[in-house]
Amino acid sequence: MTHNLIHTISYRTFAALMLLFVLGGMPNTAQAYFGDQETSEENVFSASSLGIAAAVLDEDDDFREVEIVVDEDSDVEYRLTGSYSGSFCGNADVLIQQNGNEVYNGPLIGFSASAPTLLASSGSDQWRFNFSPIDGNGDDGDCIVTWSYEANQNGYAYGQAFFDVETDQHTINGAALGVVPPPAPSPTGPSSVTINEVMYDLATGDDTAREWVEVYNGSGAPVDLSGWTFVENGTQHGMTLDSGTTTLASGEYALIVDDPAGFAGDHSVSGVSIFDSSFEMANSATSTLELRDSTDTVIDTIDLTPASGGNGDGNSLGRTGITWCATVPTPGDANDVCVGP
Repeated sequence: MTHNLIHTISYRTFAALMLLFVLGGMPNTAQAYFGDQETSEENVFSASSLGIAAAVLDEDDDFREVEIVVDEDSDVEYRLTGSYSGSFCGNADVLIQQNGNEVYNGPLIGFSASAPTLLASSGSDQWRFNFSPIDGNGDDGDCIVTWSYEANQNGYAYGQAFFDVETDQHTINGAALGVVPPPAPSPTGPSSVTINEVMYDLATGDDTAREWVEVYNGSGAPVDLSGWTFVENGTQHGMTLDSGTTTLASGEYALIVDDPAGFAGDHSVSGVSIFDSSFEMANSATSTLELRDSTDTVIDTIDLTPASGGNGDGNSLGRTGITWCATVPTPGDANDVCVGP
């Protein structure tokens, strides 16, 4: 008798527990929604499970038109977002219009997302993007633009119901939009044999037989100056080795002097090759100086003017980096800092 009662109670207890589960539900349950994300490149788009589709209507280098269509019997809410990759992105402006109404006008990388838009079933929107450069002399490279049309079931927060993302990716190019890049920066120093310092107007006495020109080998390799010439206002002068060697090692200086004896009376140098030549540079007019190699190719040229500096004040005219200015004379050595205009 007792045995049967225990079984009866067990069956009833089990039935009661099952009834509680049916009426009360399982604890800590979660609701899940199906979602879908579509990806497209250029004007090829796949169908959308939510019922939103996109198609490129027209495009050129400076604009793009896209149509968004709801092809299901339900209203949707969607927004436009953008992402960008490439050097030209930071140099591009964009005007974004939705059905002819301005949504955004400014730097491309400054646009992140539009306000949500309600689109009725079977309705459509037209988007137009006009691109222009910010700086016509700036970066002229590419920018890969990705527009995402993020649709969501109307009445729900984004991502909490049925949703769809249509992605349109295309490339804009700065050069195609008329951007002309700035010229390459000038070198910070010589890349070949260059005219580096000129003494053309001494502070005292006659300049005759005392003028000189310093050259510098910044090419990174030895250069043989045999057969080279020095040209002053179109007059070509030979260069005869007086002391040292005709081969100028990388980083070394050489001197072209009007007269070795006259030069030695003003300066004492050692370890520097000296070439004897014949020239007379003007003190009050522009002089065009050229250095030519053995094939008569112009290797370097400068226009020397009194206003450049070094005109009768005891200074020479020297190159410091890419700048010419008055410097303390340093024949056969690196130039000092500028001491005048």
